Amino acid sequence: MPASLAEWIAVALALAYVLLAIRQDRWCWPAAAASAAIYLVLFARGGLPMQAVLQAFYIVMAVYGWFAWRA
Repeated sequence: MPASLAEWIAVALALAYVLLAIRQDRWCWPAAAASAAIYLVLFARGGLPMQAVLQAFYIVMAVYGWFAWRA
């Protein structure tokens, strides 16, 4: 099954999160939140409600991370 453009974008943002987190760059958190938001929509549309809820939790944690890493 071919991946959708949204899936590719979500994967790219997830990789950006990892690379930015390695560099300890605060901008890793928006990348993580955006990736999780895309996955949330994809999982909800795919009939996977608990996976969508998990992505919502990841978004909340990304918001927390953004504020916790404030300099």
